[in-house]
Amino acid sequence: MRAAHCQEAAGYAVPAVVLVLLPKCPACIVAYLAVGAGIGVTVTTAAYLRTALIALCVACLACFVAWRIFRTSGSRRMPEGAAEGEARTLLG
Repeated sequence: MRAAHCQEAAGYAVPAVVLVLLPKCPACIVAYLAVGAGIGVTVTTAAYLRTALIALCVACLACFVAWRIFRTSGSRRMPEGAAEGEARTLLG
């Protein structure tokens, strides 16, 4: 598997895994931050943090999907009326 394919797969996988593993309860986020990082935050702050993480993950996934659609949308199509040899020259 080429490195580009691995990077592309990781680009999709990381936001998706974060969305799946993100706790629904703000109190759980508070507990995870307290135990894992030693940071104490309020439940309100954890709720805002959770909302921001969800928005960030959805935005990342949307960007990856848009990039993939743009990349495979046919940007390498043969121009109308071009001969086979001309198309190779034009498309590189």
